[in-house]
Amino acid sequence: MTLSDGPVGVVAALPAEARVLLGARARYGQVHPFAQDRGLMALAGMGPEAARRACNALLSAGARSLVSWGCAGGLDATIRTGTVIVAAHVAGSAGIMWSPARQWSDRVARALGDAVPIVRGTLASPDAVVHTPIEKRVLAQRGMIAVDMESAAVAAAADGAGVPWIVVRAVADTAAMAVPASVTAAVDTAGQLSITRLTRALLRRPEEILLLPPLARGFRGALRALRVVANRAGDALLDPREAYTA
Repeated sequence: MTLSDGPVGVVAALPAEARVLLGARARYGQVHPFAQDRGLMALAGMGPEAARRACNALLSAGARSLVSWGCAGGLDATIRTGTVIVAAHVAGSAGIMWSPARQWSDRVARALGDAVPIVRGTLASPDAVVHTPIEKRVLAQRGMIAVDMESAAVAAAADGAGVPWIVVRAVADTAAMAVPASVTAAVDTAGQLSITRLTRALLRRPEEILLLPPLARGFRGALRALRVVANRAGDALLDPREAYTA
């Protein structure tokens, strides 16, 4: 008996992340079918509340499983940009540890083979951006390998709806890289980077200009890795049935 028949709902925080799977521009606040209606994409914007709204929209549209998709920050000092994280666990800010669908996660990882570096482990999902290497080190000392702000919300929504879920993320910034406050301040509710807001923020923090080039290179590397996932493991990503059969 298969309990997860129906489209896979994918939550992406940023437009560039959504485009990798959708193949077109995602519109904030809408649910976009893709892959012959096997998938539903929701562009959430950044943060747990945005992810919760996106999950609710996907579930209302008929999604029977959820994927937290996009970029992450590296916490383990050995993980480089472009590494794909297929999470084994997600640690939320309230101390709750979530476990994604294991067989589904395994199938995605197996489908990737050695096409990209893959790491399995615990992903931290706090409510706020982790900006500095020192903050990252604190989480790493607790056994976390990467960080994003949306996956715990996806896990909670899936658990509440009784549907399976997984996390597939690509590392955009390493443990040694800082995430400038000017960048996060310049991202709007739809995940779009406003150049005007970024310029104003950099005028207040000009020292952060030097942090932008490596962050941009890391983001491009993460998107390349996500494209590999889409090409090599797209079928596994959109087929959770093995993880939810009885």
